[in-house]
Amino acid sequence: EGILSMLKDHYKQVFTLPPGNPKQFPLGIVAGIPGIGKTRASLEYVRHAVQMTQASGHATTVVPIYVTYNSTTPFGSLDRVLGAGLSIAYRVLLSYINEDNFWNLPKVQEVAAAIGRVTLSEVLGIIAMHAMQYPPNLVQLQVAAAGSSSSSSSSSPALTTANPPRVMFVLILDEFQRALIHEGVAPEPRHPVSNKIDSPFLQSIVQAMVTCSIRSISPQTWHCTALFAGLTFVPLEELIRGSSHSLTRFPVPCLTFGQSVAYVKYYMETQRPTSWPQDFDITQDAVFQRVLMY
Repeated sequence: EGILSMLKDHYKQVFTLPPGNPKQFPLGIVAGIPGIGKTRASLEYVRHAVQMTQASGHATTVVPIYVTYNSTTPFGSLDRVLGAGLSIAYRVLLSYINEDNFWNLPKVQEVAAAIGRVTLSEVLGIIAMHAMQYPPNLVQLQVAAAGSSSSSSSSSPALTTANPPRVMFVLILDEFQRALIHEGVAPEPRHPVSNKIDSPFLQSIVQAMVTCSIRSISPQTWHCTALFAGLTFVPLEELIRGSSHSLTRFPVPCLTFGQSVAYVKYYMETQRPTSWPQDFDITQDAVFQRVLMY
């Protein structure tokens, strides 16, 4: 219930925040080990955004866009060639079109031939114009939310604002840690002196998403909230530290010891090293259990 309340409060803050103050914009992040529920938490955020917006009586169209660097649309050479700004813009557009396995050279070439070099802000403007005429079908999402006891277990805060956007984007970037490279070349870069994460590539992606999420004083058709999900919190926190933006961490409840053991056993069913004896069960190893406890 704690994380669900935080998700609701975060969306309320983003939706009702007055324009013109970039220092108040809150980024969101869900970090944790594989299988702990990061993607589920991100989808819960979307469900709450839809429910809260509709319950508040605003005529705002909520448009969720989910971008991931996982195995279906992996981060790789195509991103490096395009560069951070263009790759995230094209990924967002192709994700909205919702084609399976869209991140490949032919699809990207089609987009490049149609619209050329664009920024993420320009892409969201294009999507907003389309969404106002053809709102996304969120029926399935709403049915899932209505059937979830966690989603309806507590009341949602009202979204009181005098200037609601016509389109509200919920932009999610999953597995963001895979973009931790230095200028698209070296993996997991660190500054030679400070030994801290030094990734201009990911920094450019974050900056593009932040820029789109700051509400300007001038009238704006759309607004955006940005949520990151990945294995670790520290790299993103180090990139944000020192900037004018804040970072809200949504703590996913930790697994119990029994749940952790069950997860490892399930994982080993497909990833078991061939060199291990057939009757060897690593979850019964004393050293492994100590590590798991920590």
